[in-house]
Amino acid sequence: MTRPRGKARRKAGAGKGRGGGAPSRVQTGPDRTAWWVLAAVIAATGLAYLPSLGNGFTNWDDPVYVTGNPMVMSSLGPHLGSLLTSVVSLNYHPLTMLSLALDRAVQGPSPRGFHLTNLLFHLLNTALVFRLAYVLGGRRTAVAAIAALVFGLHPMHVESVAWISGRKDVLYVCFFLAGLLAWLRHRKTGSRSWAAAALALFVASVLCKAMAVVFPLVLFLVDYLQKRPWSRRLVLEKVPFLAVSAGFGAAAVVIQSREAISTVYPLGQRLLFACYGLVLYAVKFLVPVGLSAFYPYPPRNAPLPALFWLAPVLVLGTAAGVWLLRRRSRVPAFALGFYLVTVILVLQILSVGQALLADRYTYLSYVGLTFLLGWMLDRATRARLRPAAAGRVLAVVAVAGGLALAAATRERIRVWSGSERLWTDVIGKYPDAAEAYANRGSFYGESGRVQDALADLQKAVSLDGSRARYLELLGTAYGASGDFDRALATFAEGLRQDPRSPGLWLNRAITYSLLGRLDDALPAYQKALDLGVQEPLKVYVNRGRAYVTAGRLDRATEDAAAALSLDPGNGQAEVILALVARARGDTATALEHARRAQAAGLGQGADLVRELSGGAGAPD
Repeated sequence: MTRPRGKARRKAGAGKGRGGGAPSRVQTGPDRTAWWVLAAVIAATGLAYLPSLGNGFTNWDDPVYVTGNPMVMSSLGPHLGSLLTSVVSLNYHPLTMLSLALDRAVQGPSPRGFHLTNLLFHLLNTALVFRLAYVLGGRRTAVAAIAALVFGLHPMHVESVAWISGRKDVLYVCFFLAGLLAWLRHRKTGSRSWAAAALALFVASVLCKAMAVVFPLVLFLVDYLQKRPWSRRLVLEKVPFLAVSAGFGAAAVVIQSREAISTVYPLGQRLLFACYGLVLYAVKFLVPVGLSAFYPYPPRNAPLPALFWLAPVLVLGTAAGVWLLRRRSRVPAFALGFYLVTVILVLQILSVGQALLADRYTYLSYVGLTFLLGWMLDRATRARLRPAAAGRVLAVVAVAGGLALAAATRERIRVWSGSERLWTDVIGKYPDAAEAYANRGSFYGESGRVQDALADLQKAVSLDGSRARYLELLGTAYGASGDFDRALATFAEGLRQDPRSPGLWLNRAITYSLLGRLDDALPAYQKALDLGVQEPLKVYVNRGRAYVTAGRLDRATEDAAAALSLDPGNGQAEVILALVARARGDTATALEHARRAQAAGLGQGADLVRELSGGAGAPD
């Protein structure tokens, strides 16, 4: 072979260093084009999710996490310890709760601030997906762009972003992806600092949501993708991660097993559910239709649809295909392994809750599928077209697909705008979903639409009369309508089914109080506390009033103090203290507490101020 001459020779040597072929400049980050592409993806995602900032709270966990949680809605300082140690809704996720409390402290109680934080984390996660796909995909901008675009705009992710209680998803995935990138940096540089950063980020991720415990398994998948040979060192370097995973995983099982984990379905049926979920999540990745905030289990006494039986065949067939093609490329096995590992804990092998599926469970697992999609499209176009033509084709595909996904996402955001629309949407798709009627009925009751509430809650009980919570909600609605006898009868039926339901004991006690049956009410309040009622504040303020009525002023003072320890500045507790002081003839102290109640926005506080001030009212 002859050597190139002249201009051709100079051209052949372009970009070479003095070392005879080494690049003169090693690029460590994405090139300028990649940054512009990333900026476009982030902008498109932000525009698609902009309507979420106008959404409100829903009654789907938001009262437990935010609106009815004094640790979040009150001053941060007194509750910092509780935020870091409390189990909320059968989950230990202190960083999630702390982030919600910080939102309340910085941005106020409006839902807009909470939605804004969710959106910002989603945009950050989209950028992290871009970077991860870029690094793992051989520094291919097209692979990263498609992965990030689909992740950012996929309507299955609306639940995690547009739902305030979805904070745990956007938060844990942020730390999870950042931890993966830190580990990849450690693998490239050998720096122990990056390994320590990866471990710290993993711990932070688990403190946001227990689903992050699969992080070490993903590290092994990365080893497989990068063709690291199996060795003792490969395992030992992950021992700290495995230890954290085992510890937090065991704690999560203990916490969830108190109430959430159920084995009502036999193991064989639960394995069918797991395969069905794995297949259906993949189908909804490709065709995101029929999305719902709630996917009920199939009826127990009816035969399972054919897809449940076909699902294991599809799962095994896919696994066999990936195994046979493993010598050509490791990317499909890695991507599908990532998908499986990050969703396996919620495939209902151990049944948790009442829902068979949940859109939010795909928030991390779809990272594997988006990476695979980007890799396949990039590889297919490069194999058939010249680079410039391939780039144009991919750009057209990305724009068209992005517009379709954005339209579907904006529609789902509207569904999540409020409780009534959310549950009406579920009922439209699953007319026999008792949970949807119960939640919509609960919303109607809180909104003062008592007859609508009764209709929905009676429907929920008729569909599933075995759930004590539905009876609790129905009894509360009867009480709101003034039908106390039916309320007490409904509570009694609920307690026959679940005598350890603190909510039933609490609402029974409140009903007794309204009827003036304090001898029945006071033991019921104590029973609710003994059983660990989720709203102890509600017990203290209602029982405190009952004690005032009964003339037991010392006990009323104790309950008011307990309420203020949970929620400093609580207006109802201040009213109780004002009533106690008035009963003791201490007008000055009574007026002081009444003014605090008035400042907290309680009308009864203002009434007491006028009464104790001789009708003159409070000064401006």
